[in-house]
Amino acid sequence: ISSEGLFYWRVASIDSKGKTGGFSPFRRFRVTGLGSSLESLQSDKTPPALLVKKPFRIGGQFYLIEGKAEPGASVFINDEELLDVGSDGTFKKLISLPQVGWNTVVVKAADLAGNQSVQREKVYAEE
Repeated sequence: ISSEGLFYWRVASIDSKGKTGGFSPFRRFRVTGLGSSLESLQSDKTPPALLVKKPFRIGGQFYLIEGKAEPGASVFINDEELLDVGSDGTFKKLISLPQVGWNTVVVKAADLAGNQSVQREKVYAEE
């Protein structure tokens, strides 16, 4: 069992007669081996590393966005958080661009201290 990674949990109630209720929606949390204390997080002013490969066109308005962020950082593509970032910071997501023509894809990494790195890529979507 790995001590790092993305984990999910949910809860359900059990009444005094043993009858179970429905489960709550899934929630997630990330465990990193950074060993950061609150003091070190408050003094951290360095944006997380972020490297985004050139978007790969699958066809039409579909592109594969992939790259690597600082381990433990949260990654967002066009303000949507990715849930499957690897413990080493690698990520990959198939996206559909909102309009035909030029679009800007915004990839953001945010570390535990709240620092952010942003990379923008212009891509052209065909019909």
